[in-house]
Amino acid sequence: MTTTTMCDLDRSAVLDVAVASRRAADREEARLLAAAAHWVDLHPVTDEDPAAVFRAGARRGPLRDLEVPLAGDGTPGVASYAVEELAAALDLSHAAGMSLVSEAVELCFRLPRLWALVQDGHLQAWKARQVAKATPSLSRESVAFVDRHLAVTARRNRVPVLGPVIHEARLQCDPDQALAVEQSALDHRGVWLDHRESTATTTLTARLDTLDALDLDGSISDLASTIGRLGDTRSVDVRRATALGLLAHPQRALDLVSADARTSPGLNGSCGTLFLHVDATALQDPSRAGGSVERLGTATLELLGDWLRRLSGVTVRPVLDLGRTDEVDAHDPPGWMRELAMLRDGGCVFPGCTVDARSCDLDHLAPYSPMDEGGPPGQTSPANLACLCRRHHRLKTFAGWAYRRLPDDPASSDPTYEWTSAFRRTYRVAPLASAHAP
Repeated sequence: MTTTTMCDLDRSAVLDVAVASRRAADREEARLLAAAAHWVDLHPVTDEDPAAVFRAGARRGPLRDLEVPLAGDGTPGVASYAVEELAAALDLSHAAGMSLVSEAVELCFRLPRLWALVQDGHLQAWKARQVAKATPSLSRESVAFVDRHLAVTARRNRVPVLGPVIHEARLQCDPDQALAVEQSALDHRGVWLDHRESTATTTLTARLDTLDALDLDGSISDLASTIGRLGDTRSVDVRRATALGLLAHPQRALDLVSADARTSPGLNGSCGTLFLHVDATALQDPSRAGGSVERLGTATLELLGDWLRRLSGVTVRPVLDLGRTDEVDAHDPPGWMRELAMLRDGGCVFPGCTVDARSCDLDHLAPYSPMDEGGPPGQTSPANLACLCRRHHRLKTFAGWAYRRLPDDPASSDPTYEWTSAFRRTYRVAPLASAHAP
């Protein structure tokens, strides 16, 4: 009898083992959640057995000093001390055991679509648990909104950044709570210094008004560029840290800018750009909706209105026709085509990548051939462009990977892009735009 060890496997076989192991682990994690939910069924709350609650330090930040229910509104409780038995059997701390039970109950009773996707193998349990951890404070209407909208991409094992979806749920279902959340965030602004890591450096953490933060980022970038032009060859990050420190000494910063202006006349400072998307229906009923801010998420119209009043320049653009198919001969796409591709894809279209579209290159799926070298006309079009981050752009160019954009089918839930790896394995990927759409 011959025993095969991992060292005997070739690269393709190792991938097969890794995939099979991951799928087996996912099935067992789904069974663990089901067992935790059934444990709650077996230990109902009675007059003799009061409900278990989270206590100090076991759960969500602002509530850490309070006793809070096991999960969100509409879920059953579990008898006090029942979780200790389960946690001990699993070799978990009490806090970890409570989290497991809480998230299982939240999924089972308040996020039924995600629960079903976990149990049938479409969605990994750990991704669903991240959602369940974030939703107990939502009303029944808001959590149903989250469940309904996330289920679209969760079927392909994709869960977008949760903050924007949860805030959109509040905007649509609990607008007063959405306003309160925004105001609470503003009320908890601050700047904190931590000197513990090193005598030579200090860690600075700040929570700022978003527009102020963008302005600060622009000022730091400008000053870091100035330092570089004046001869500083250190990395961008080091120059940015130096620039932030210089802002504590305004006169020194002004002297540097003046010196740079004398050697590099005509340079203009950069400024941050916010891309706001507001639906006309939201303007007609501002009490129940808001708008979205690219890279940041959703916001109430009150907050967007405050930003617009404070911005020095605003450009209003009409709705872009995402079905437009015009072709051009040039290598670089015109502005409307670039915007269309970024909005359509939302980010890098490589499997698992989450880099934002505005930080990506626009890649020609069929490589561009210059016209003066015999290339055909009309090579640059929305159908032949896709967003790739620089890493995955290089991967496609130099490492033997290839991809294609599948034909659009509004009635189908199939992913949009199909990748083929150097080992001839195929992966299908939905664009991030659909994953982020609330």
